[in-house]
Amino acid sequence: MAATNRAAFLLLSLLSVEAFAQEVPPAPPAAPTPPAAPEPPAQPEVKPTEPLTATPHPAVDVQLSTDPTTVVDENDDDDKEQEKKKKKHHGDIKYSPGHWMRLKLGHHTALRFRMMVEPMMRYTQAFFPTGPSSDASVNMIVRRARVGFQADLAHHVSARMEISAKNMHYEVHNMFGAWKPNKHLELQFGFIKAPGGLERDTYSFDQPFIERSVMTFLNYDHEVGFKAEGTNEQENIFWAAAVMRDPPALPGTDPEDAPQIPTGVEKDDITLAASKWNTSGRIGFTPGDAFEVSFNAGARYRPDEPDFGNIAVEPYDTTVLANRPYRGLMWRVNADAAISQPHWKATAEIGFRRDGKQLAYPDGTVQSEVTLDGHLQAEVFSAVLGVSPCGHYGPAVAAAPLLDGWEIVTRVQGMHVKPVDQPAATLIMGELGLHWQPDRQVRLQLDMALEKFGAYDNTLFNENKDATRVFAQLWAVFSL
Repeated sequence: MAATNRAAFLLLSLLSVEAFAQEVPPAPPAAPTPPAAPEPPAQPEVKPTEPLTATPHPAVDVQLSTDPTTVVDENDDDDKEQEKKKKKHHGDIKYSPGHWMRLKLGHHTALRFRMMVEPMMRYTQAFFPTGPSSDASVNMIVRRARVGFQADLAHHVSARMEISAKNMHYEVHNMFGAWKPNKHLELQFGFIKAPGGLERDTYSFDQPFIERSVMTFLNYDHEVGFKAEGTNEQENIFWAAAVMRDPPALPGTDPEDAPQIPTGVEKDDITLAASKWNTSGRIGFTPGDAFEVSFNAGARYRPDEPDFGNIAVEPYDTTVLANRPYRGLMWRVNADAAISQPHWKATAEIGFRRDGKQLAYPDGTVQSEVTLDGHLQAEVFSAVLGVSPCGHYGPAVAAAPLLDGWEIVTRVQGMHVKPVDQPAATLIMGELGLHWQPDRQVRLQLDMALEKFGAYDNTLFNENKDATRVFAQLWAVFSL
């Protein structure tokens, strides 16, 4: 009976399952299972005894080639573009105090610029054998100022133009073109400074005192012509040579400083005569910044038209002797030496000048010209000594300018000028100064001078015959 019941229960269960399967819809087929990712290959086993060091990647030398099989660096085009940008780039400014400011313009061209201003306040008092003069004065002016431009062009060519003010008078300072094929040679053509010795060739704003010395009686400040200058390969020998003509008269000249010219002289004969030529040359030796020695010579050729000479002027612009005309050959020689040490300097210069045959114009007209039997001769000298406990001096070949700190500086100088028609005119002078140079952009100086003129210092107004003059001045230089 029990077996019958179990059989009946199983039959009913099967029938129920079959009925339920007919009522429920079949499920959608399942998505196929993606194949399993292949396992990475097994890494080789590293032996524990071998060090784990990185192997450097070998360098590849990549070169451009038209061969399609050659490896080409994909960054090469970018590098070339950068190079093109660099070549086209312009506008860089380079500047160092005491030097030209340089602006790069592109196309192998640059513009240089500099500017200096030198104001001063000067007290002057003259004393004569009869007593002190009543013309004591205080003069506050800009003694010098300068603005300069130089264009550095392609093919080692340059052009310079500088405008100056001296004693509040405008004038042209430098105007010339130059070619410098290498660092040891430069050729100049235009309104130039001819070689004239240590002091004349030294930068005006680096002079030990605000005025140059009596050495300037030997030559002109600027002339018009050609100049070549350079050094040897070792740069211990320097030289310069020039062929020039007298410059045209510049405006703003003090009548006391202007040469006296007889009436009836044609203006063109003074500066434009074809027979008037000047030459000058200098050669020197400088084994280093500590020492220099040089020799300088020059001549003026006046075979036909006379030269009306130039006045003998002391440094503070009062005349020692009026001009003496001459015809023929004027020549001069001078020598200089300089020592520059870290805390002291010394410079010295001497010179001699001999004019052509001296001329005279008794009634002041050119028709009364008389040739005198003799020549004007002059001897001049100047010596400088500076001591700086805390400062430093520049190269001797540049007259050892103070670069920084302060110094006590002194100068003695003198001149003896003997024309044919009178006894010699003389001047002896001493100066003492306190100079402070905080940097190359600012210079402050306080100094004084004592001058003694001779009894035959005949000038247009004879204001210095047998006189003693005292100067005291405060001045400064401001430089870009």
